[in-house]
Amino acid sequence: MRNAKFILFFIPLIVFVSCAPQNSKIVVAEYGNYKIYMDDFEKAYARNPGEAGKFVKTKTDSLESLKKFLDLFVTYKMKLRNAEVRGYTTDADMQKELRDYKINIGTTLFLEDALYEPNIRQLYERRKTELRASHIFLTPDSTMNEKEIVEFGNQLIQRIQKGEDFAALAKQYSKDTYTKDKGGDVYFFTAGQINSPQLEDAVYNTEPGKIYPQLVNSGFGYHIIKLTDKRTRRPSIRAEHILIRFSDSTGTDTAKALKEIQEIEQKIKNGADFGEMALKYSQDKGSALQRGDLGFFGRSRMVKEFDETAFNLKKGEISPVVKTQFGFHLIRLVDESTYPTYQEEKDELRDIYRRVRYKSDFEKLVEKLKTEFNYQQNKETFNIILSKSDTVKIGPGYWTSKIKKETGEEEIFNINNKSFPVDSLFSFLIKKGLFFNRTLDSKILYDGINQYAGDLLVREKA
Repeated sequence: MRNAKFILFFIPLIVFVSCAPQNSKIVVAEYGNYKIYMDDFEKAYARNPGEAGKFVKTKTDSLESLKKFLDLFVTYKMKLRNAEVRGYTTDADMQKELRDYKINIGTTLFLEDALYEPNIRQLYERRKTELRASHIFLTPDSTMNEKEIVEFGNQLIQRIQKGEDFAALAKQYSKDTYTKDKGGDVYFFTAGQINSPQLEDAVYNTEPGKIYPQLVNSGFGYHIIKLTDKRTRRPSIRAEHILIRFSDSTGTDTAKALKEIQEIEQKIKNGADFGEMALKYSQDKGSALQRGDLGFFGRSRMVKEFDETAFNLKKGEISPVVKTQFGFHLIRLVDESTYPTYQEEKDELRDIYRRVRYKSDFEKLVEKLKTEFNYQQNKETFNIILSKSDTVKIGPGYWTSKIKKETGEEEIFNINNKSFPVDSLFSFLIKKGLFFNRTLDSKILYDGINQYAGDLLVREKA
């Protein structure tokens, strides 16, 4: 690199002198009248993405990778010096841009460390396991209000803990019409498949055969949870099957279909090839042409009876006769996928987390930050806005509204004794396009304030 002098002989010595006090005196490169010392290089290299965070890793790194990083580091230092010479450090616009960048990148990094990374890793670990649960779903109606439903739900929990049958109570009281006649059984699932963090946390904190000791509010209603099974998850399996339908051109004859599938089963037990039998006899014409092959599929992609049997098979094992709504089946498990690595799953996990848990986790984080930064909401201003809420919608019309004229400069909340006026709140909502053209009510105003305050609190923390 032009105008830079590298002192490359130092690199092989890193393994001997790393972390020693005299590192601050060892020059590794020069540009103009400026020098780069080994301790600066060590710190920068240790922070290099992908490194273990400790400079001792250089003991296993190649000479070429060290040279490459030194070249990048010197280029970076020279660019900083060039910016200083050009006056960027005193340029107002440049400094504003730098401050804005620091705020934005700081916020992004803080949320990555505080929310995304730990929760995505938890999601990854949880998805190694699949659970089977039953529930009794309760919700207020014309016979019981919310308070009464909560009291009744807690009474049911006590009755179950004293020995009453969960399935019988689910059939009698659950408002989930799909599961109540199945003892409340919702079948197998894994983390990220329930659109309620409260329910997911409850089932993952319950032992098989036990009920969760508290009533769970999912946001849709109240649930009494029982965990019925817990097992290592098989992400996907590959199976072959042979199907004999109940009906043919002569009509429905279940006994005839059962006899046919049993005869095929016996041939396979006597040594016939499963794929050849599927090709010759299976009435699922799509898979029959593939010798019964259904390819890879995940949990709950097939009807329940087929799914439950297939996922209980060992590799190479053939099931007994299985009855589904389509007819009688024989199933052979051919293969199964391995659980992917964290890096392989990370992008998908991030999407799942963003969709299912992020909002709830962000709200919990904001509540902690409110305490940390002495957040205070001005209730008087809040009530004044509500009293005139029917005169304004969220949008550009705010700026000529009565609320703007009467309360625009009034404080809506403060953070660390720094006041934020109503104008700033509506400016945020309009700019973000939140609740656009919605008439204010207490919930919209409350949610809007929380989103604005949450944004500011996270920036403050970052």
